[in-house]
Amino acid sequence: MFAPIKSSPVYSMDVHSEAVWLVTGVQNGSINLWTVRHEEGMIHHVLKNHKSPVSVLRITPDERGLISGSWDKSLNFWDLDKGSIVRSYPLSSQITSASFQTKNTSSPLLVSSFDGAIHILDHRSSNAETRKYPSGTPPWALSASWGANGKSLFVGRRNGTVDELDLVAGKISRTIKMPRDSGPVSSVCALPSGRHLICASFDNIRLYDLDLYSESTQTQKIDSHLLANVDIGASNTPFTIIPGHHGGVISNLHIDEAARYLVSISGNRGWDGVSTERCLFYTIETINSPVS
Repeated sequence: MFAPIKSSPVYSMDVHSEAVWLVTGVQNGSINLWTVRHEEGMIHHVLKNHKSPVSVLRITPDERGLISGSWDKSLNFWDLDKGSIVRSYPLSSQITSASFQTKNTSSPLLVSSFDGAIHILDHRSSNAETRKYPSGTPPWALSASWGANGKSLFVGRRNGTVDELDLVAGKISRTIKMPRDSGPVSSVCALPSGRHLICASFDNIRLYDLDLYSESTQTQKIDSHLLANVDIGASNTPFTIIPGHHGGVISNLHIDEAARYLVSISGNRGWDGVSTERCLFYTIETINSPVS
């Protein structure tokens, strides 16, 4: 007789590039490896080490390894060929996000934690140490994204702000404030253009045009023909509302490698019904600015 399998809520997920298999991180600390195309929905292996919910999963660029982060404040690098941990990094707080800078195997890993810390590490090195940015950082980092140039980061925080972090100077270069009552910034994603930043908060998703804003002078650089499509927040930062979501926590924003599509996911775990449980797909189009 086989013992019945106890179900556990899923807190994180990542999928193989060709959707052959996927991994899910669950509340009890386990990581389940499922097949998708063949023997659909079958768990083939369970990775066990974390003691609390697995909040972050990222398959490595070569798809032979896995990064897992948990509420137990640990970050593990797994060898999927062997099903064992290669390295483990004890961090300072609950892990909230992790992302590789590029699809290259040598790409550094960006990790955010709930206490506000941002860590950058080289997962290939056996004695790698994490670098923490910046000193005296604000709290509540819920999400972090690489800037397009690789020299900056964007950090979404629970207090309704997004910090732009200059990696060369090692300090916050500017802070973007969401409009009042927008709620925590649960996910951020920088577009490859280097000009636009997508920010998800409790009320909706905003597309910020960073070139139209100068924080040092708090002045606008908006041409008159753009005013009809731009909403101005409390900090005089121009943005456009991306329609579709309203209410619920937007847990993830994903842009494909070619920057042609945006996928957003929201919900509230059924606490207030299921009306906010949505997965929306958007197309990204480049619009040329009018010639003056």
